[in-house]
Amino acid sequence: MKTKYPPSPKALLIWDGECEFCAFWISYWQQKSGPEIEYKTFQTAAADFPDINKREFLIASHFIEPDGGVYRAARSAYRSLYYTGRLKFLDRMYIRQAWFRKLSDKLYYLISHNRPTFFKISKFLFGSDPLSLKPFWVIYLFLLIYLLKSFF
Repeated sequence: MKTKYPPSPKALLIWDGECEFCAFWISYWQQKSGPEIEYKTFQTAAADFPDINKREFLIASHFIEPDGGVYRAARSAYRSLYYTGRLKFLDRMYIRQAWFRKLSDKLYYLISHNRPTFFKISKFLFGSDPLSLKPFWVIYLFLLIYLLKSFF
């Protein structure tokens, strides 16, 4: 899909500004991607793209390249990684591997329909500061393994 109103000169990642899960991970993403990508909430950016239905912005994030290319949902994440030169293989896998595309889309929509729960899980696994993630999940994994060994 292409928009007739491409952003310039930077690519743009549009997300839901009323979503705590989104705000948490966008903060992290923005720190990692550097200045190559601009970030805006759909609440402020939707009017700049009249050829994209506002309902689409409510449903999923959108990555819009300076040439007008539009990528949404899971593909928006992979395309933004590709655009910044990080983990380019994920975008290629999304295009080429049907199983990976289906899995990515299902996970994206599972998370998007349960944002408050996944926000709590994110904070539990990584801490409450997205700019300084902590690998708490490793501790939990070791505790789980220890507990399972104790029972078996």
